[in-house]
Amino acid sequence: MTTASDLMAHARTLQARMWGQDVIYTRKSTSTELMVTGRKSGVMTTGAEGTDVVVQSEFFSWVFAACDLLDAGELFEPDDGDTIAVRTGEQTETFIVGTYNGEPQCWEPADSERVELVVHTKLWGEA
Repeated sequence: MTTASDLMAHARTLQARMWGQDVIYTRKSTSTELMVTGRKSGVMTTGAEGTDVVVQSEFFSWVFAACDLLDAGELFEPDDGDTIAVRTGEQTETFIVGTYNGEPQCWEPADSERVELVVHTKLWGEA
């Protein structure tokens, strides 16, 4: 990386932390819980009616600074089955990381330098 790209990477990381929200990222493979800052981007809602309940699925993408995804000092890539928990007061929403809507993998780089990662998730709810 050049000095200019280093500065841009630093600016993007600061932006992610400034406009994001604190979440708990849990790795399925190690059960490690990480406090990280991420921001939601894009949402798609789908629904299906059953006999007793209406199930609603919302698909969200989350953006994280790649340098924040550290487990035991090692950078890692998000994996299917990892979770992102958002606590609001007494309520917790849990987003499940996965390949949804035909995406080839559960994450993708947000930029050419891989400073930020876009992580694809699903939020389940019942009405």
